[in-house]
Amino acid sequence: MLASFRYVALNPVGAGVVERPEDWPWSSYGRTIGVSDSFGFVNAADVLGEFGSARAAQIRGLRRFVES
Repeated sequence: MLASFRYVALNPVGAGVVERPEDWPWSSYGRTIGVSDSFGFVNAADVLGEFGSARAAQIRGLRRFVES
């Protein structure tokens, strides 16, 4: 699941369309890390839950995983 999430989030970066994955407007990644209001219907609890129980730690962990 996490590998798929990272792959989808990084596709626009790899294609050279955006510099950062949260900049792609048609992705839930920005919403998941708390920098976008788009995709409010997305429930990212399973993805974030892989990185602990505290919200801030979850977001830091996911960002490190995706963006490294």
